[in-house]
Amino acid sequence: MIPKERFGALADSFAKKAGESYDAAKVSGVPPAVLAKAFEKAMEARDSAYAPYSKFQVGAALVVRDSKEKGGYKIVTGSNSENVVYQGTCAERNALGTAIGLGYRTKDIACVIVVGAPRAASELDASVSPCGVCRQGLMEIIDPDTPVMHSVGSKGRDVTGVKIHTLQELLPFAFSPAAINKKMGGKKGLTFREIAGLQKEKEKQLRLDA
Repeated sequence: MIPKERFGALADSFAKKAGESYDAAKVSGVPPAVLAKAFEKAMEARDSAYAPYSKFQVGAALVVRDSKEKGGYKIVTGSNSENVVYQGTCAERNALGTAIGLGYRTKDIACVIVVGAPRAASELDASVSPCGVCRQGLMEIIDPDTPVMHSVGSKGRDVTGVKIHTLQELLPFAFSPAAINKKMGGKKGLTFREIAGLQKEKEKQLRLDA
């Protein structure tokens, strides 16, 4: 676990790097103290992960804008959870599901933080970024320009490096809700029944054109 005295320095460096690369209002606009707390919470979530089979624990934290919270931000966390048939849910999607359940949506989520490490004390020289399924899940709710900060390497329980990307960079050419709206004639708020009906109409037209 990162010593508490290092949280502030880490958060400052992450905020600075984010501000140099992306829209400061979306990234470095999050106070360093909030980022520090979010990293702390992500590591606490990682340490509580249920991963008896892979023995690889991951924690995620979403920094959410909320005017009702002290300081204007809320931190929502999640950890990976496995089961005996080697199916499970990743930390990022668990955190996202919690945020959705609390009523948060696209405009509310300021950034995503992901940290991971083997349960046993050892060294890891690898990136712990969201898997493909999580990237698609995040794209459903989170703005593509939202920064995703993820750990790169660990020594014991200590994170040794961090990288930052936008969600769009992690999932380029994504099939998103915007794509559905565009493909379906620009309509918004379609129900599954309406989407299925439009798909049948398109399929019928394709058969007629063949």
